[in-house]
Amino acid sequence: MREVPLIDATAIGLLDELADDCRKKNCRIIISSLQPQPRTALHRYGFLKSNRIILVPDGFKALEKARELVTDHRSQ
Repeated sequence: MREVPLIDATAIGLLDELADDCRKKNCRIIISSLQPQPRTALHRYGFLKSNRIILVPDGFKALEKARELVTDHRSQ
C-alpha cells in the first residue's frame, strides 16, 4: 500500500468485501507499507481490528509473515 496516499469509504467497503471472502476461505490479509491517512481511515472504520489485519512495514516482512502463517497452519 506504499503507493496509496488516500483511501475513502468506497475503497474501505471493497476491502471489507475482500476480507469477508478471505474469512470464508480461512485466510488472512497482510498489508504492508500502509501510509498515514489510509491507516487512520481503516482504524477509524474498525476494519483493521474486526478483520484481524496484519500490518507490516514492507513487502519483505509481508512475505516473512505469510511464510510463518503457512508454516504454523501446516503444523496444526
